[in-house]
Amino acid sequence: MAVTRKQIKSAAASYTTEPEQERQPAKEKKTTTSFYIYPSLYADVKRLAGYRRISTGSLINEILSDYITAHRDELEAYDKFTAKMEAIKK
Repeated sequence: MAVTRKQIKSAAASYTTEPEQERQPAKEKKTTTSFYIYPSLYADVKRLAGYRRISTGSLINEILSDYITAHRDELEAYDKFTAKMEAIKK
């Protein structure tokens, strides 16, 4: 049985998520940044974004947001450390 284009679009749409709107305030502006990434990694991210029918930038934002959420304790430890260092400087 051949899979139709309509079935593919329907399946891809079911994987599309909108979590970044829940995580980020609507009025927060995006910034442009550059970083080096392996071409093979970028190609895979691009393919996944296409499969989910979202932009590559949206997928990267989602991945980074999930990573930050998972490592929130490290960010808090960093903030405590920097606060102690600032107190020592004064």
